[in-house]
Amino acid sequence: MSSVPESFDPSIERDALRRPIDLATVAADVGRRGVAAVGFWLAVFLPVTYPPLLAGGLAGSEGALFAGLLAANALALVAGHGHRQPSTGRD
Repeated sequence: MSSVPESFDPSIERDALRRPIDLATVAADVGRRGVAAVGFWLAVFLPVTYPPLLAGGLAGSEGALFAGLLAANALALVAGHGHRQPSTGRD
């Protein structure tokens, strides 16, 4: 004879189906926070590269490089806009 459970518990099946969705949600959230953090710090540190370029003048391809850095900084600002530092509990 086969062993058949006497009662069917649908919550066990729902939990088994929900687990992969929860994992994907957590992974997407971690990825989103990582992109925001990298974007934030790029937006902070990319402007450090401006003064040396501007001091030497924007001759030749340096104008295109400066425009690319400005565009990268704008993208970093957008990507890092939602970045938040974790609270320290001293609020």
